[in-house]
Amino acid sequence: MSNSFSFKSIFSVAVTGALVACGGGGSSSSSSEGSLSVAITDAPIDNALEVVVAFTGVAIKPQSGEEIMFGPFVPPKQINLLDLQGNGSTLLIDDALLPAGRYDHIRLDVNAFDISQCQGADPGSSPSYITFKDSGPDVKFPLCIPNSAQQGLRLVSPFTIAADGSTNFTIDFDLRKSITDPQGVPFQSAYFLRPALRIVDNNDVGSISGEVVVALLDNSNGLCSDNDPHTGNAVYVFGAGATPDDIDGVDGDDGPITTALVANGDNDGAYTYTVGFLPEGKYTVAFTCRADQEAVPETEGEGGDSEADDDLAFQGPMKNVKVTAGDTTTLDFAAQ
Repeated sequence: MSNSFSFKSIFSVAVTGALVACGGGGSSSSSSEGSLSVAITDAPIDNALEVVVAFTGVAIKPQSGEEIMFGPFVPPKQINLLDLQGNGSTLLIDDALLPAGRYDHIRLDVNAFDISQCQGADPGSSPSYITFKDSGPDVKFPLCIPNSAQQGLRLVSPFTIAADGSTNFTIDFDLRKSITDPQGVPFQSAYFLRPALRIVDNNDVGSISGEVVVALLDNSNGLCSDNDPHTGNAVYVFGAGATPDDIDGVDGDDGPITTALVANGDNDGAYTYTVGFLPEGKYTVAFTCRADQEAVPETEGEGGDSEADDDLAFQGPMKNVKVTAGDTTTLDFAAQ
């Protein structure tokens, strides 16, 4: 397969709901303008070493008029999303001046293979790629954009830019919901990226952080997928009062808003997690040591079924917490 850079694809996911941007902090050079910053963060997946996406630009659509483009980024911003877990994020645009007024959507452009180029693609041939712990960092599997998602990665969440105000949004790439492994030829050396995104106003977010005891991780209770306390551990965050469920694509089920890995990042014996960028409000939180058995549903025609129900097991009683903007809520999981 040719390794030419003729594979620019733009993918789209609609995120509905209104964002009310609050003005404050900083000012623009004109009373008819305000500033906008857009950052990205990540809810990660198991077993991946890198998930690199090559961003090429950001477009902002006013309610009236054509899109305002920031870019193209030269060179593209190749960002490893796994570096942006918890409260981590990185800016795509920083204090960009825009006319004050209402806006309809934000669109992100990326470089990635489309489906036809993904067939039989060689590892290392795409600027957007994923690597795994069991295959090593040198084997870079292409991330491919399904045909159903090539109209622009568009986050449809109307918002307002206030005159002389500063607006800051963060977009969460939930990789656990986004990446699928198509089965069989011709996609045996590639993965699909069907982005599941949420966008939040940074003025209205807090976080949840805590520790999980080893007794819940090492299969001493017989509830884990293996005996390794370093694998399969994740915290799932749901809406308040939800009955925790896996990511199965079944209408009416209480799927997670976002997830976070539990890890011993400092090698100090403490297994911790952080869920960042949660809008102020109430949530139900659950822990599982079987997250590596989560099978994300594939779209029909991509080598799998449109639904994938894993009956994911969660340990212990579910936790109900309240998140306050600007604060971190502590929530630990202890053995019963």
